[in-house]
Parts: sequence; structure tokens; C-alpha cells
Amino acid sequence: MTIIDTFSALLIVTIWGFSFVAIKLGVGDMPPLMLTALRFLLSAIPMIFILPRPKIPLKYIAGFGIMLGVCMFGLINSAIKLGMPTGLTSIIIQLQAFVTIIVSFFVFGEKPNKWQIIGAAIGFAGMGLIGISKAEGVTPLPFLLLIGAGCSWATANIITKLATRASDKPINMFAFVAWSSLFAPVPLAVLSLAFENHTALVQGLSHPTRDVILSTVFLAFAATVLAYGLWTRLLSRYSAVNVTPFALLVPIEGFAAGHIIYNESFDALALAGSCTVFFGLALSVFGMRLFGRGQPI
Repeated sequence: MTIIDTFSALLIVTIWGFSFVAIKLGVGDMPPLMLTALRFLLSAIPMIFILPRPKIPLKYIAGFGIMLGVCMFGLINSAIKLGMPTGLTSIIIQLQAFVTIIVSFFVFGEKPNKWQIIGAAIGFAGMGLIGISKAEGVTPLPFLLLIGAGCSWATANIITKLATRASDKPINMFAFVAWSSLFAPVPLAVLSLAFENHTALVQGLSHPTRDVILSTVFLAFAATVLAYGLWTRLLSRYSAVNVTPFALLVPIEGFAAGHIIYNESFDALALAGSCTVFFGLALSVFGMRLFGRGQPI
């Protein structure tokens, strides 16, 4: 990767690390699914009036928006609302890196080396430790929601690569993110009306608090349009094996932000599980350089 693209990746993970704090800030005064709907509505409008629609099949634009907005962030916001700490959230969804690498092997022939396979196994073990440590303090539902969110993120990554390969010209990835955001608000609003507290919805929509406004603006423009625009651009230029492991830096930002702003703490087993996940991710990225090239599977 070029120096500029490397700095882009670092900017992305910094924004994403603090986005978990923004989510927790917003779901305090707005039901999580409706907050997600507002985020993606603001991500689409007014950007779609500035950026022309990418000339790729609509199924890729719609698929990315549904997987990212409805599935991934609908699940993440709901998990945080149910009490999942922001730092642990940023760790668990890194399942996306492993799933993306595995699926990319079968779909695109991007072959992981043995260190990436070992790293994935270690990372799964670490997430198991986290799940055990939170068994008493947190119900299994938020943990399972985040597993689903990680798989949804991986699916969105694969759709991005399929979209770029379906076009014979470079795609404006900021336009791709903005137009795909159009497909998230309506399903999210319908789900919110069906499952979330109507009194809280009316209160949140009729009298939005400063926290909700700040959260929505940051999540829409910084965490979605800017960060995901840059992320999809990197995925369009490099293999998933090279790009997705950069997300291992997100938990560092997530833990720091959660501790500084919300004073979140973790028991020894949760910390051990988090360190294990981080080690697995680091081994996936740096194992070949440190211990030898290894053979692709």
C-alpha cells in the first residue's frame, strides 16, 4: 500500500474507534434502530444530489446498503443499547476480518497464508473467552448480535469487491457509499416501528436532544461517508487480505474512547480474551514478515 493509503487506513480506524462512543451517546436518547435509520438517511441526503450514481448494477448498491446499514449497524446499535460496552463491541466485530479473508479465498482466489489461518483460530478462541467472561454480566443476546454484525460487515466487504469487478472503470467509492445508504433508512424505520418503544420514538423524533444530533451528524458524515468511502476505496484497490486486518487497530481506539469518556472497565478474563483476539489479528497481519512467508492454503 502507498503511504497515502496507509494514512487513509489509520484515519479510518481512528474515526471508527470513536464512533462506538458516538453510538452509545445517541442510543441514550433515541431507540437504536431509528438512530441507525437517521444516520443513513443523513449519509444519503444531500450527498446523492452532489455525487452521481455509480454506473454499476443496482444489486451491488442495494446489497451494500442493506448489509452495512440494516444488518451491521442495526445489530451494533441494538447491542450497545442492551448494555454491551463500546470497547468490547469494537473487539467482537473484528470477526469481519477473518470472515472476509475466508470468503475472499473462495470467491476471488485470494489465498491466506498459514499465519493468517493460525491468527484466525487464535482470534476465535479469544472471542470465546470474552463471551465466557461476560456470561454473568451481559446476556448472550448482545454478544450474538455482534457476531451477526461482524458477518454482515464481511459480507459488505465482499459486495464492495464484487461491485468494483463488475465495472470496467474506477468507481467513485464515496458516491457508492452515499447511494447505498438510500436503501437502509426505510427497512430500519419499519423495524423500529415494529419492535421499538413508540413513546421513546415519538419523544426522540419530536424533541431530538443535543446528544442525538451530535451522534447522528458524526456517524453520518465522518463514520459513514468519509470513513466507509475511504475503506471501500482501499478494498477496490487492494486485496481483502491486505486491507481488512487494518481494522485490528479499531479496538485500541474503542477501548481508549470507552475508558476515557465512559470509564468502562474489564475483568481479567475479558482482558485476556481481548488480548488474544488482538494477538490473533496481529499474527494474521505480521506473521509472514516475522516468521517466514509460509505457504498459502
